[in-house]
Amino acid sequence: MLLAITIQDLVSGNYAVVPYRAGLTAVRHALAEKGTAVALILDQEDRLYGHLTAVDVLKSSLDAVEAKACAGDIAQPCEIVVLPHNSLDRALQLISAHGEDFLPVVDDTAERHILGVIYHKDLVLAQNRVLLEARARD
Repeated sequence: MLLAITIQDLVSGNYAVVPYRAGLTAVRHALAEKGTAVALILDQEDRLYGHLTAVDVLKSSLDAVEAKACAGDIAQPCEIVVLPHNSLDRALQLISAHGEDFLPVVDDTAERHILGVIYHKDLVLAQNRVLLEARARD
């Protein structure tokens, strides 16, 4: 039953998008404007490069890196992504195995154009909903 729900059913728009060369002040403004703690960093071809969280930006500010660093310099590369047709089960396996709070959703693994993100909490809530519906049918 978990295989019936796909990632496209759970994609969230709760993230900011920032170019690789953006300064940390611009990242902070983007996070504040979107009211989120997650910024996805794009390369020069508008493909997903990495991500930053509000905590990453705060740590960089405290380390006095801010004046010379750009978003891409401190971003964590996004090596693990999911595709819209991936199953809930697959996404849960990936997010759990890598200890992430979220995973970027991209159009394909080569082009890596951002479609959104999925959050661990949303995956768990969807899993619980499926299990409760199955129990109700039994």
